[in-house]
Amino acid sequence: MNWSKEIPEVLGSLGSSGLVLLPTDSVWGLCCDASDPVALHRVLKLKQERPGVGMVCLVSDLPMLKRFVPSVHPRIETMLAYVKRPVTVLYEGVTGLPDIIKGPRGEVAIRLTQDRGMAQLVERFGRPLVATLPILGGSAFDGRFSSIHATLVDRVDHVARTKRDGPPGQVSVILRLNARFELEFVRT
Repeated sequence: MNWSKEIPEVLGSLGSSGLVLLPTDSVWGLCCDASDPVALHRVLKLKQERPGVGMVCLVSDLPMLKRFVPSVHPRIETMLAYVKRPVTVLYEGVTGLPDIIKGPRGEVAIRLTQDRGMAQLVERFGRPLVATLPILGGSAFDGRFSSIHATLVDRVDHVARTKRDGPPGQVSVILRLNARFELEFVRT
């Protein structure tokens, strides 16, 4: 994706507790500053969800991941270095991010973005972004911009102009490292 022209506008929205719709490294996402409780509450209110459902965070690179996950297991690090499909990992012991993003088991879902444009955006922002599916209640979503409910489009602060008519992406794999240090797939 070509972010060069939109980055300042997107960063401006994100920096002021704004909500942004944009194509992530998987599918279109409803994004905000993962460290901003005001923005996170706006996401939950807009999506009509309660805290505790968990929100996926995007980081730009391994050093950013390690700022929030002090001990990334070597098995996870190796997997992240070689995986080709977007993979979200559920981590325990995350620091520096609000509890509101934690899932029902107290884990935080974090994905090291594989898209160079998205990685540049997150790196320039300097903090992880929440990238949640842009759905209301149980509404259908096939990954395309055209399937995002009009209410969401109307109520965000910025909608990316890039890739609106592109093919649908693929949601990320979600996994965790279990007590036996094995990769446990939550969503494939």
